[in-house]
Amino acid sequence: MRSVIALTLVSFLAAGATAAVDQLEERAGYTVGTAEVPHPPYPWPVAPETPGAAIAEYSAFETYTFESGAEEAMESRLASFRSAGIKTLGGRVVKKDRRWSFVIEYLPRVQHAAVMPPAVIMRSYESPSAYWLEREAEAAAAEARAGMSAGGLAPLTVAVHKSGKDYAFRIDYAVKDLMRAAAAYDVEVKTLESGDYTFESDAEEAAPGLLSDMRRAGLAPVAAVPFRGADRRWRLRAEHAVRVNKGPSRPSHAISRYEPAETFTFDSGALEAARGTAGKFNAAGVKAMHHWARKTGRDYGFGLDFIVRNIYAGYTVTPSAKVLSYSSPGTFTFESEAREALAEKSARFDAEGLPVIGGRTFESGRDYSFSLDYLSIARR
Repeated sequence: MRSVIALTLVSFLAAGATAAVDQLEERAGYTVGTAEVPHPPYPWPVAPETPGAAIAEYSAFETYTFESGAEEAMESRLASFRSAGIKTLGGRVVKKDRRWSFVIEYLPRVQHAAVMPPAVIMRSYESPSAYWLEREAEAAAAEARAGMSAGGLAPLTVAVHKSGKDYAFRIDYAVKDLMRAAAAYDVEVKTLESGDYTFESDAEEAAPGLLSDMRRAGLAPVAAVPFRGADRRWRLRAEHAVRVNKGPSRPSHAISRYEPAETFTFDSGALEAARGTAGKFNAAGVKAMHHWARKTGRDYGFGLDFIVRNIYAGYTVTPSAKVLSYSSPGTFTFESEAREALAEKSARFDAEGLPVIGGRTFESGRDYSFSLDYLSIARR
C-alpha cells in the first residue's frame, strides 16, 4: 500500500514539475534541451590567437610610370608601416591601369608592445551657421579650431566652402579612443581627404605639412597622395594607421550644444550675450568652443558649442558637464520682482557650486516668473 501511495505521489510531483518547465519554456521562447540558452550580448570570451594566423594586404592608391618608381615608393611605405607599429611581411610591385603600383602584406593584429598604432577616432565638425563674408567664416573657423585644441580635441584640417550664397566651414579632428584593455587589437588603415588645389604640384607641396599636422594630432600617417576629384580639383588622400577594438568606440571627449531661450532684437546683441556666456563656461572649467547668432522668429538667439569629457563606468558613459534648467515655482506681480528673485537665486546656485550660465524673466499669465540655466559638473 505504501509503495502505491509513493508511486502516485512521485507521478503527481513529476507532472507538476513538467508543467512548470512548460511554463518557463513558453515565457523564455525556447525549449529546454533543444536550443542553446542565450548568452550576454557583450563582451564575448576571446579565444587565443596565434600571431600571423591572418595576413592582410594593402594596395597602394597611386600609380607610377616606371617599375623603379613603384619599388622606391614601396620601400618608403614599408618604413611608414613599421614606424606606425605595424608588422609587415614585405611587398611586391604590380601592374595597375597600364602603369605600376605595389602591394604590402602586413599583420592586421597587434599584440601589446612598445610601439602600437594609436587608438583615435576621426570626426568632422560642421559650422552650425553660415556667414555672409568668407573672412567671417575663416575667423569663426579659427575660433573653433583654437577651442578644440584647448578642450582636448586635435583639429587637423579646416576647409571654408560655399553654402548657398554664403560661406561655411568644416573641421576634421581626432579624438582619443579610450578602448578597453585587450591582449591584442585589430589594425586598420583609414583614409582622410584634405585640401583643395588647382594644380597637382600645389597638392604635392602641401603633403609634408599635412603629414606633420597628422603626427601632431596623435595620428600615425602612412602616406599623403595627390588625387584629382570629379570636380577636377586636386586634393590629398591621407592614410593613417589606427588601433581598434572589438567593442564600440569610447571617445575621450564630445561636443555638446547650448541654445538658450533668451532672444534679442539684433544679432549683435545675441553675439554679445554669447561671448559673455562663453566666459561663464570657461570660468567654470568647461571649455566653450564656438558660438554664433541664430534667427529665432523675428528676433535673434544664440548657440554655443562646448567640450565635455566622457566618463566611462562599466557600460555607461556620463558627460563631465551638463546644462540643466531651473524654473521658479512661484510668480511675481511685477517684472522687477522677478528680476530680483532671479539674481538672488543665481547667487545661491553659484554659492553651492552650480554655476549659472543664463537666465530670463517672462510673463506667466498676468504675473511674471523666471528660469535659469546652470552647469551640473561631474566631480570626477
